[in-house]
Amino acid sequence: MSLDTPARPRAVRAAGIALIVAPILALVVKSFSFGWMMALLLMLVIPVLLLVLGYALQLVIALGSLLRHRGALRHAANASRAVSAAWVTSIGAVLTALLMYDGGDQTAGSTLTLMLGMASDGQAESVSGVVTLVTGAVWLGGWVWLVVEWLIALAQRRRAAA
Repeated sequence: MSLDTPARPRAVRAAGIALIVAPILALVVKSFSFGWMMALLLMLVIPVLLLVLGYALQLVIALGSLLRHRGALRHAANASRAVSAAWVTSIGAVLTALLMYDGGDQTAGSTLTLMLGMASDGQAESVSGVVTLVTGAVWLGGWVWLVVEWLIALAQRRRAAA
């Protein structure tokens, strides 16, 4: 299937569900290695507000354009690209949460390094930090891509209606 062909309804529905569930799953995954870095991040209002607003827009796209029967992305020519973008941002969010290094009073590590028994390992911290930057960029890039595809679909729908 080409990225310019219409997506199958099941693929669109699955991508919409992933957009809703993946950020929640990412929080659950991150909760296993929650430490001072996340506590400090949560105390800073602007990053949290941006995450909440970003998730709110993601919910609007998922519920209004992917899961709704007459949604803008459901039957758009760029539906396959939007589905791909939804999966990229969803998987990116979960991987970033899994790999983000954080520290507590006793041990430091990402959820993955804690699961692998590599907590407080300097090399694991370095590798995890670099990979987190990559997955974070993929997450953000996928989210921007999704918003762009949504805006294109809305513009195409408005043009077709006029």
